[in-house]
Amino acid sequence: MINQINTPHGNGLKSFDMLFCFLCFSCYQNNIILYILTIALLVVVCLLLYSNFKGKLTELKNGDSIIPYVVIGLITFFGTVLLGAVILPILFAPIAVRYLVPLSGIIWFSISVLVGAYEKNKALWLVALVLIVVLGCANFATEVNASHTLYDTSMTEKQLLEELNTDDTIIIYGSRFIYLTHHYELNNTHAYALKNLYMYYDVDYKVQKNITKILEENPDKDVYIIKTVKNKNQSNFGNNIKSKKVGTTRGEWIIKLELDN
Repeated sequence: MINQINTPHGNGLKSFDMLFCFLCFSCYQNNIILYILTIALLVVVCLLLYSNFKGKLTELKNGDSIIPYVVIGLITFFGTVLLGAVILPILFAPIAVRYLVPLSGIIWFSISVLVGAYEKNKALWLVALVLIVVLGCANFATEVNASHTLYDTSMTEKQLLEELNTDDTIIIYGSRFIYLTHHYELNNTHAYALKNLYMYYDVDYKVQKNITKILEENPDKDVYIIKTVKNKNQSNFGNNIKSKKVGTTRGEWIIKLELDN
């Protein structure tokens, strides 16, 4: 859970890799063994559901069975994943991954209720327990490694922003969100935007749609743009402008711009 919360995926849920991310404790490991263990756990859960359901129709009719609650939890999780990964991208936009964090709590609560209430086949119960323990241990190791990686990345980003935060630097902000999240760290720079960002308070940025003009009017400044880049074509600003990625900050690219004389 901690690993999932700390992992930003601002572009939304775009592949079923995220399904494994929220089903197994280890987030985005691209590890075939963890994928197999996750699938095995799903199979065990299905067997537990079947074993609990089989021969207990009377309990279901009387409202004494836990199965309806478990099924509702599973449907809530998989239904939301299906909605966010398949339907929403067609109609609007992919669901943001952060909204799935509470859902991971729902599905694991459902699984824990199912495993805890199962008494019929101890061997199946033990298999489920072992799988959960293994996935949990894998996440612990992953989280330790991710913490070190996150610290190193954060220090590198912080150092780069400190180097850019001078009066000799111009920062072009690619969106309102990027301005709000970065300008307080780059308050000594000169701020530009390619369009009106529609702030609700006084701001110190200038609107200039023409990047070439910004470069021509400020030959003594280092000009950078911070923007979201999903493919390399989005870092191309015309034949007369040279662009070079110098780093990232919170997933956004920091690109240095120069006139190609």
